[in-house]
Amino acid sequence: MIKNFLGNKRRFNIRIFAGFLGILFVLIWLLGVELYLRRTQTRILPYSNKNIYLASSPNFLIDFTPNGRRLLPDIHAIILHHNVSGQNIDFRTNRFRCRGPELKSPKPLNTQRILFLGDSITMADTVQEEETFITLIQKNIGQIFKTENIELLNAGVGDTGTKEQLDILEETGLSAEPDIVVLDYYLNDTRPPQGFSQERGRSGWLRRHSLLTDKLYNLFVFRGWLKEQGQDRWLWGNKMSQYSWDTDPSVFKRFAKEAQFDWGAAWEPEALEIADGNFKRLSLLSRKYHFKVLVVNFPVMFQVYSHFVNDEPQQMIKQLSEKYGFKFLDLLPTLRLNNNKRLFFDWCHPLVPTHSIIAETLSPILEDMIKENRT
Repeated sequence: MIKNFLGNKRRFNIRIFAGFLGILFVLIWLLGVELYLRRTQTRILPYSNKNIYLASSPNFLIDFTPNGRRLLPDIHAIILHHNVSGQNIDFRTNRFRCRGPELKSPKPLNTQRILFLGDSITMADTVQEEETFITLIQKNIGQIFKTENIELLNAGVGDTGTKEQLDILEETGLSAEPDIVVLDYYLNDTRPPQGFSQERGRSGWLRRHSLLTDKLYNLFVFRGWLKEQGQDRWLWGNKMSQYSWDTDPSVFKRFAKEAQFDWGAAWEPEALEIADGNFKRLSLLSRKYHFKVLVVNFPVMFQVYSHFVNDEPQQMIKQLSEKYGFKFLDLLPTLRLNNNKRLFFDWCHPLVPTHSIIAETLSPILEDMIKENRT
């Protein structure tokens, strides 16, 4: 009986020890996965603001206000392993919630300010601040106007449309006292924001400090969110290879229809009415606050690399710009002239050399507008 008791006790101890080893193995494995994710996946580390935590998405630089997405003010952080460019991006904002250096308020005398509105293409967190077309334009213009201050503000916020960008203009942009407002118009800007990040909820301590926990949370919640939406905004991306979009105009149209919840929205019938309402609002603001407007139309990659020209959305935006007295620039012709090389990280975000092309195209137009303001 004593032998049986001792035998049972020994087996029990072995089971406890095996269980302990199993738990230890799982913990070590989880730690290994966490360390791997930290070395390879996107995360954010603060330089100066303790409210910015390690996170799995650049969206943690975003303040989700009752009125929509806004950049957090007065932050300085580094985005490690950016999920689009793969680079480590130094990112800062000022009191106006714009990416870039701090500016004086009120605006100093003998100063003109140019405010850029737009989405992630304008915010350009895929590249360093000094590589963005806005900073490059600042340098180009500075060489021309050496006796006065010309300040450019980047008020771009990812996953926003024209309506949200005009909200940003009214909330914080006007306080910067812009003399020129540049509306960077992309083909999905008539669509409301569809970003998943709004559905993620407030992150607790564990999600803020563990990429593995945050990614598991996103995986399961994201699947449920897609089911609720009933439509995957990015489903068209899985079908790119199924379409001869670059050689057949009719196939291009069908492909655009597949992408109607993203860039293909520009070909939808309601796009004109929505854009017209937004442009009317911008026109009213420009007259009330005495700034000039330049509309810059950014194309989707498929327009740039197709063997034919399909610029229906650009023609629509050009007509609306003329209707409301805005200056207009279509970047599609310029980028098509350079389509013998790679221009984009994906279907819309410009590579560093492309930012230079955009800056060289935009700078002369803005120089003329600055000169007009001086007379």
